[in-house]
Amino acid sequence: MKAFHPLKNQYSQWAFAGLARESMQYGTELRSNKVSPKAMARMLYLYGVADSIEGVPQEEKYLMIGSYQYEQYKFQIPMFSEIARTYLLFCDPDLQVDPLLAPQRDWTEIFGMSLEDRLQAVALIEAIMLAVGGRLIKDDLSILKDDPAYSEVRIAKLMQTLEDLTTTVESSREMASQVPGLPEHLKRFALNPLTRYPIVDIGEGILVAPQPFYLMHTLSIGNLYYRGFKAWKNFSSELGYRVEAYVGKQLEYAQFEQVLSEIDYGTKSPKLSVDWFAIFDDTVLLIECKGAKISQPALSGDPDKTYKLLEKSIDKARGQLKNSSELILGEHEKFRAIPKHLKQLGLIVTTEPIHCANDSMFTGNLQNPGIPCLAISLGELERLTALGAEKMIQVISKVIDGPTWSVHNAINEHLPEDGTQTNQILADAYDKFYPDLP
Repeated sequence: MKAFHPLKNQYSQWAFAGLARESMQYGTELRSNKVSPKAMARMLYLYGVADSIEGVPQEEKYLMIGSYQYEQYKFQIPMFSEIARTYLLFCDPDLQVDPLLAPQRDWTEIFGMSLEDRLQAVALIEAIMLAVGGRLIKDDLSILKDDPAYSEVRIAKLMQTLEDLTTTVESSREMASQVPGLPEHLKRFALNPLTRYPIVDIGEGILVAPQPFYLMHTLSIGNLYYRGFKAWKNFSSELGYRVEAYVGKQLEYAQFEQVLSEIDYGTKSPKLSVDWFAIFDDTVLLIECKGAKISQPALSGDPDKTYKLLEKSIDKARGQLKNSSELILGEHEKFRAIPKHLKQLGLIVTTEPIHCANDSMFTGNLQNPGIPCLAISLGELERLTALGAEKMIQVISKVIDGPTWSVHNAINEHLPEDGTQTNQILADAYDKFYPDLP
């Protein structure tokens, strides 16, 4: 369970994470000898071999491909953007969100410290684990007392966070056993307890981080969702409002000629349009935001859970796009600020990527949005807005014309020759909270 190995640059990082999970689930003893490169190479090879899918329906095969993408996607994007997004959604005082709909929650109730302090504590733990190769003797941390960069309060928060991120092999097994079973061809995509507890206490005061990447990942929106959902009754809907406000912030950053918020066109009771309209030149983007979390069964390729996810998020959003488009074309008095002659494109923005949301095999039974539309994640939106409004629309049009399971890869294919720009909103947010590491 050592984090770094001579083969680490030859194999995917998600494979090492998967092997660590399997070792904890099925291993019978802890051994002092290191795993040989030959044995590790063999295990990594076997991890990459798919189980038999003979007799598996075609749509389930496609969902399995999606599961591979979910497994790999988080390792392929810059972690700084995930952490900066967390800060912007939950800590940024400039986020324009109605405090009555989404109050500023006190994360001390969950972490015993502010979310900013938690971000810094996890960053310090990650830096320490990387420095010691993923294997730490807990008592050695006493040396921090002598470093002037570490105040007594800072050390206390670091130790508290370390404790919260640590599990044992036995507890990890118990956690995994509580997750509903999956068919054989999907079992490799089951919950990895390391995503919640990335540090394992193997006894005698030794802590190991089999995949240090998971440390900062505990602060991704997806992981924080579960912590907030358990603590606060309305957290799910509050996240939706925060996502909506954040999308508006990104659209403003792209410098559209005009960005309009949702329109209430009801008479006796509220009737709401899509969340945003963004106009540039001859095109108007109709944008509907969905803050729903993708459940673990859906991430693992479970067909029933995937269809429920599509029905809850994508289908409803498609209906919103259709209604708003028709109201513009019908010149409804509340929508006259949006000329009906403009080309219309629809965007459905989700907190996390839903890879099958643009594939006709899975969207055929959903509502017809009436206009060309694309489902993208917040991360993909950030990449697009960094291009500026004009190039953003060009890339969206090209991606819509060639539906793909991975919008992330499709964006790469259609980027301008000069490549994507840095999303300055993310860069500035990251610089605000990331600590100076001693």
